[in-house]
Amino acid sequence: MSDELLDLPETEPGGEEMFTDLGRFETGAIPVDAVVKRGKAIRTRRRTVAGGMLAVAAALAIGVPVAVAGGGSGAVAATSGHRILVNRAQESANHTVSFSGSIDGKAWTRTLPSAQCGQRYQPPGCLYRMAGADKRPVGELMKDDTNKEGDFYLAQFGPETAYVVMTLNTGDRVTVPGVVLTDGYRAAYFELPRHAMPKKIVAYTENGQEIGYADNISSAPREWSPLSTWYRPDGGELDTSVPKSRVASGTSGGVSWSVDVTIGVYDRCYAAQFGINVIDDCTNPAVHVQSTLAENTPAGPSPATTFVYGRVDAKTTRVDVTFKDGTVEHLTPVRTHGEAFVGTYVPQGRTVASVTPVTGTNG
Repeated sequence: MSDELLDLPETEPGGEEMFTDLGRFETGAIPVDAVVKRGKAIRTRRRTVAGGMLAVAAALAIGVPVAVAGGGSGAVAATSGHRILVNRAQESANHTVSFSGSIDGKAWTRTLPSAQCGQRYQPPGCLYRMAGADKRPVGELMKDDTNKEGDFYLAQFGPETAYVVMTLNTGDRVTVPGVVLTDGYRAAYFELPRHAMPKKIVAYTENGQEIGYADNISSAPREWSPLSTWYRPDGGELDTSVPKSRVASGTSGGVSWSVDVTIGVYDRCYAAQFGINVIDDCTNPAVHVQSTLAENTPAGPSPATTFVYGRVDAKTTRVDVTFKDGTVEHLTPVRTHGEAFVGTYVPQGRTVASVTPVTGTNG
C-alpha cells in the first residue's frame, strides 16, 4: 500500500468494513496529571534562580498501522459526522516539526520548534514537555491557546506509545500518531472539532499492540482534568508509577532538610526541602548548585535557599563540594535503579566555590 491516506467512501465496497474494524478499538481518555506534586498548602514554593531549558530534539516520522490509521500517512476516523485526519509529522533540517491534518476536508498545518523549547510547562509556540513524567501511555494534553484557527492540542506520549485512538463525545473516532525525538521523547499535535473532547482513548505500540486505556475524562467541554488511572486491555489497573528515592537528608540550625529524586521516563526531577521551603527542579539532571530567590512571605523575609544535588556517572565514588572558606564536604553517591545521585543542603552564609566529581583513580 502506498504512503498516501486510504480514503474509502463509506458507500464503496470495503470502506464500511474498514471503519467497522476501527470501531473495535475501545479507547480511553488523556491523562493530565502534574509531574511534580504541589505539596501541602503550608509550603512556600520557591522559584529557582536557574531556569533550565528542556531539550526537545529532532523528530522522526513513525508509522501508523493501516488497519487503524487508514494508510501509512496518518489517521482516519469516520464513524460519525466528522472526518478527522491527523498526518504523521515531519521534522525539518532547522529543527522544527511540521504537523498537519484536516477536519471535513479543511486542511490545517502547524510548525513547532523541536529543540531547546520550554521548561516544565508549554510556552507559546512550543511542543509540550511534562518533566518527570510517569509511565502513563499519554502523560499530558494541553490546549494550544496560541492557535486561534480551531481547537488544537499538544500531547505528550509515553515512551512506548506510537499512536492513540480517541472516541470523542461527538461519536467520531480519530487516530493521533506521535513523533519520536532524538532523545526518545514522544509528542503529538492535532485538531479536534469545535467543543469536541475525548470520551475514551486507547494507546498502542508501534506494532499495533494495545498498551492500555483510560476513560475518566472531565465532563466539562474543552477543560482537562487529571486522569489518575489507566487500565490494561484486560481491565486491570495499569502500573504507571516511576521510582522515587531519598538522596540525602539532615538538619541545619535545628531545621530538617531533604533531597529526593523522581526518576521519570524522560527526565530526572528533584525535590529539595528545607523546612517549609521546597525547590521542585527538573531543569538539569547533572549535579549542580541550585538556589531560590530571597523573598518576602506572610511570615516575614525569607532568605535564599541553596542545595547541591544531581546525577553522577556510575564510576563516581564521591563528589567534593568546596566552599569559599576552604572547607570541603564529601558526598557519597546513593545508587538506585541503576543510577547514582548526590545531594546536600548549603547552610545560610556559606558559598559554594566548586563541585567536583571524583572517581577511584583521580582522588
